[in-house]
Amino acid sequence: MRTQATLSPVQWLIAFVIAVGIWAYVALHGEYTLTLSVPITYTLPSDFVFATRVPDTLAVNVRGSGFELINFLINPPSALHLSFAGLKRDTVLTFAPSQIARLLPLRRSVDILNIFPASLQLHIGKATTKKVPLDIPITVTPEDQYILAADPKVSPDSVIIRGHPAVLDTVTVWRLPPVHFSGLAEPVSITLPLSTAPPYYLSVSPATARIALDIQLLAEYSLWDLPVSTPGVPQGQYHIRPRLVQLTIRGGIHFIEKFLRTPLAVQITLPLQRVLSRHIGMLQPKIYLPPHIQPLSVSPRLLQTIRRVPPSPELLLSPRPFYPAFLQSPQ
Repeated sequence: MRTQATLSPVQWLIAFVIAVGIWAYVALHGEYTLTLSVPITYTLPSDFVFATRVPDTLAVNVRGSGFELINFLINPPSALHLSFAGLKRDTVLTFAPSQIARLLPLRRSVDILNIFPASLQLHIGKATTKKVPLDIPITVTPEDQYILAADPKVSPDSVIIRGHPAVLDTVTVWRLPPVHFSGLAEPVSITLPLSTAPPYYLSVSPATARIALDIQLLAEYSLWDLPVSTPGVPQGQYHIRPRLVQLTIRGGIHFIEKFLRTPLAVQITLPLQRVLSRHIGMLQPKIYLPPHIQPLSVSPRLLQTIRRVPPSPELLLSPRPFYPAFLQSPQ
């Protein structure tokens, strides 16, 4: 009686590997297309820059055997290097698609189907410098019960940019994308890069900026019986009431503590010109506080000013009787 032969697991594995190898050998001999990313590097004289943005990479669509294309995936092509080290004056250079294809560091065993961008036009000129202010839009959302105690400090406040004159003429301020901070409960200091442009187009000095945020615990404090100051108002001619007010202030706890050691820094005054221009009325006092401390409320909000007018002799000697304003004279 004859029995059917069976393969061991090792024999099955060997057979599978042989089959896959034969399939891969046949498949990789076929032709395929692949899009490669070829980096570009440039060399310019130290005092020359590009007047327009230039590409950092080329997208190259190639066709070749599977073996060649897999080799590109394992070992990407080297960079296309364009050197203009001997340049002496401003110039415009144009590279046609055929010229770019000849310069590409690719094996001749593959066919180049498409290149993007298909051509390169390079405007090269002498570099100049310009000083412009630095602008970084900053928004801060501290943790609950904390406050941004002072304005954000950005250092430096201006930068030196270097580039082609045609480019620098369009730049009046060096503005970075908005920066947002949230959930802060302590002082923060970070460093930001100022430029992402390649140095052969536009460079910035210094290369980084520092942002400092003074985050403090929120504090409020009430001051009682603060005198109202009236500098410049003729004494004895005006009556201000009340002469004492209550003031509530807000700020970072460190600034509040420093302020309480010198409370005389508070000054409450009345606007002189408005006081002198009326006999009676309600005026809102002006409050002067040290930096980084804000007035939260003042009580009373309005103060009454009364001008004392001396009696007129003509009025006292007049034969006509005087009637108060709320009475009507007899007909």
